Parts: sequence; C-alpha cells; structure tokens
Amino acid sequence: NDPDRVVLCVSLQAEQNGKTVWHQTYAMDAWGTEASTAMARLVSKPVSFGIKAVLANQIPTGVTAAPDDPKLVDAWLSEIAKLAQHLEIVDHTA
Repeated sequence: NDPDRVVLCVSLQAEQNGKTVWHQTYAMDAWGTEASTAMARLVSKPVSFGIKAVLANQIPTGVTAAPDDPKLVDAWLSEIAKLAQHLEIVDHTA
C-alpha cells in the first residue's frame, strides 16, 4: 500500500520588449504519511486558505484568478512549505 503523492512543477516567465523581466520556477513534492495523505494536506488545506481569505475580505467572492497580493501569496506559500516535504522556488533572474 504505497502512500499517495502530489508533485507540482511550474515555470513562469515574463518578457518585455524581448527581454526576460521575471522568471521563476516552483517545484513541490509531497507524499502521504501515517498522519495524513498528501492530497489532504496540499489540495484540501489550500482550499481552506481561499475560504478564509474570502471571509476576511482579502480576496473577492466568486471565481477569480490567484490572489495578487504578494503578502497573501507569501503567507500561503509559507504554509504550503510546512505541508510539503519539498518546496523550492528558483528565481532565474536573480
């Protein structure tokens, strides 16, 4: 009975006038433990972050894109880093 696993790798790059102005890669790997499944930690819990943010008027109700408040995004990523066994953010323009 193998543990479940959640793996995510996303690379985003923004260019202006043909020049890269922002480029980051996010890599996450998490697996289930005796205490909880990876899906419960990394799918269900982030949904609760969104619900709490709506209730606190930090993001609008309804279907929206990801939050654009850097402080909120950083707070969520900090929580996700505690839930995953590996979370790495690579800034390719640094």
